[in-house]
Amino acid sequence: MKKLLVLFFSIFSSSIFAQTKVDSLRYKRAQKAPTTLDVKYLARFLKAGALSDEKTIETFYYWIHQNIEYDAELMNNPNKTWDDVSVVKTLENKKTICAGYASLMVEICQAVKIECVVVEGAAQIDDDKSDSPHAWNAVKINGIWKLLDVTWGSGSLFAETYEKQLDLNYLYCKPEDFILEHFPDDEKWQLLTQPVSKLEFSGEEYIEKRKAFFESRSVSITID
Repeated sequence: MKKLLVLFFSIFSSSIFAQTKVDSLRYKRAQKAPTTLDVKYLARFLKAGALSDEKTIETFYYWIHQNIEYDAELMNNPNKTWDDVSVVKTLENKKTICAGYASLMVEICQAVKIECVVVEGAAQIDDDKSDSPHAWNAVKINGIWKLLDVTWGSGSLFAETYEKQLDLNYLYCKPEDFILEHFPDDEKWQLLTQPVSKLEFSGEEYIEKRKAFFESRSVSITID
């Protein structure tokens, strides 16, 4: 990667949303995972019982939400290094920043031969007119690339305090919705027939689209 990506957005709204149902079997499988630094063993354990690669990745997403917290101290550390966001450090400390989240997802996927990449780019949320470096993932399922952001899907940061909050809106998000908040450095990871320009992404029309998307999302979760 060309740069250390440290962005984390708070994705909380006081609006009342419809509930999103979690796959309780896969969620509970993630809860039962043993504590280990062996990524291959962890990936195989989480994959067990999943009927598809899609469900396997969903289980990985649940496990990361359950076990990894956002590291606000590291985010603010001007002397951080790539070693600080390594998969080993992430598993040891149970904390990381967006680059660490995305790298962990890649390594877990690769351990069970699922193609997954880190996507670098810029991110914006709601009516914020500035963007910041961020990292997320693309995964290949049945020959089709899909987008996910396990950092934003795992929790929220409020005044340097992290709160776990599972958000499935960032798991297999439709490209036309994902582009509202995520602008990849490489145009191909927009996964759109008609790519969006950076000028469009930062413009007033997209600010309004972001606000509408944010206000319409369901972030309330039920687990049977």
